[in-house]
Amino acid sequence: MAESALRPELTGQAEDYLKAIYELERGEAPAGTNALAERLGIAAASVSGMLQRLARLGLVKTERYHGSRLTEPGRAVALQLIRRHRIIESYLVSRLGFEWDDVHDEAERLEHAASPELIDRMATVLGNPTADPHGAPIPTVEGHVDERRFASIAALEPGAGARVARMSDRDPKLLRYLAGRGIRPGARIRVEAKEPFDGPIVLTVGRERQTLAPGAAAHVWVEQDGAMASIPDRMLAAFASRLKRWQFHPHQTEGFAKAEVTVGGIDTRDLSSRTMAARSAKGLYAIGEAVDVTGWVGGYNFQWAWSSGWSAGQDI
Repeated sequence: MAESALRPELTGQAEDYLKAIYELERGEAPAGTNALAERLGIAAASVSGMLQRLARLGLVKTERYHGSRLTEPGRAVALQLIRRHRIIESYLVSRLGFEWDDVHDEAERLEHAASPELIDRMATVLGNPTADPHGAPIPTVEGHVDERRFASIAALEPGAGARVARMSDRDPKLLRYLAGRGIRPGARIRVEAKEPFDGPIVLTVGRERQTLAPGAAAHVWVEQDGAMASIPDRMLAAFASRLKRWQFHPHQTEGFAKAEVTVGGIDTRDLSSRTMAARSAKGLYAIGEAVDVTGWVGGYNFQWAWSSGWSAGQDI
């Protein structure tokens, strides 16, 4: 659906409210008045009037003492605003030579004025990117977005390896601090040590040893390495022989798939997944569009894949 069909006539301030509520809801709780005021940098007393207006427009549902949540139309508007912001950031960096720490405020100003046609042309010129310069996922025109949650570097234990997925773009000083240590989306890191009493975290970034303040580490989210490479072949074979069936459930509002996998003798769980290019993995991959999913067997973190062309519940 085109953005213009999703976007009612709203002021820039109203759009900022919707985006802030979306971001606060990512913590799986309604957006409280005080948290919303802090996020927007305004007085808490001024929040109620705007929330009432957004509720009358059917964009927000507010419960007294319980905070505010976006309705489906409100969520659609928020995601399109986020799409505009992240495409503008991407364009400023890749086409106009801006530094990645210098685009957030510029995009905040431009996102309210840019037309849907301009944003679509920017996206086309950029090759329809899926993430902005800080690693944040860019929603599609239809409002699909990868909403997976990642652990922060601060949450990792010594010995853990990971790939940097994204970081907060709100503080230019933080971005410059991270860049000076080679920490950008896609960078490989390994936690070597964590000093006690909130001391620095010692990392290997690429091949370089770096130290990172815990406060900064809490704003860098990473995709932790799986244990696939270290699992013995005999255990992989045993796991494959116990895999009985799977079910495929598209989850359109989140923009990526979910799969429920039933494994003999193992608890069934709902597994988030994302489309990836198929890669060799001990013969467990099927021909077709491969989707990477993760499960636990005997304390090991396994990855396998299935073809999206199979039927729900089909034995494999």
